[in-house]
Amino acid sequence: MPSSESPEIAPDVNNWNSWKTDEIFIWSSHIPRITEGERVTAWQDAVLRAGERHDILRIVANDWGYHRVRDGSIFDWIAAHGDVIESYGTFPTGFLLGRFASYTPASRIAFATADGRTEGWFTDVAELAQAAGLPPHGWIHPPIAIEPSYWDHDDSFTVSISTATDIWFPHNYKGHRTGPQPIDNRIVSAWNAPRLNAFLTEVHTACQALGGTWEWTRTPPGFYEVDHQGLVQIY
Repeated sequence: MPSSESPEIAPDVNNWNSWKTDEIFIWSSHIPRITEGERVTAWQDAVLRAGERHDILRIVANDWGYHRVRDGSIFDWIAAHGDVIESYGTFPTGFLLGRFASYTPASRIAFATADGRTEGWFTDVAELAQAAGLPPHGWIHPPIAIEPSYWDHDDSFTVSISTATDIWFPHNYKGHRTGPQPIDNRIVSAWNAPRLNAFLTEVHTACQALGGTWEWTRTPPGFYEVDHQGLVQIY
């Protein structure tokens, strides 16, 4: 929930949206088949630590009884109790991230208020939009999701990092608003995008260590601007 109570909203600055899809923008890495389970486990540990470090992807609960308030960080819990997460396919025991429906991620998000800004931890973008006084068009999707899937015939896997909100980007589609587009979200983007970029950089490095590629959604000029590495442009 937001860190301040009942803030007065500044909608002319909150030029972002929540959406009904969790794939408005995707960063992805195709990773060749890895036969050593410990390398995949080390990759997961690097991603989880990056998510915690930058407040972008924090696991707050899972279906095996983990609760962050009680149990501390997810990577410490996995180190102690990961054997309860059984292997499946070619994913090793203790590999949580491939079971997206079995855990709850949260992100720390800042948005504009009449007296400046407020921040909070959010597990879905509809709640985020409501807190910021915007129409909650989004469904129950987390602000940032990461999903590695063994969908390829050769047991390689593709890691997808997706978002259901454009709060990160400096210029966005108008969504429910009237008038011209793109709309200017540079203020709110600057509060959130640096942490997202730091997280993406660490995930990219972890994927490269496994021989992975690095790609991202291509968008029309002037919308959802990213640089040559797929990092959000900050103005």
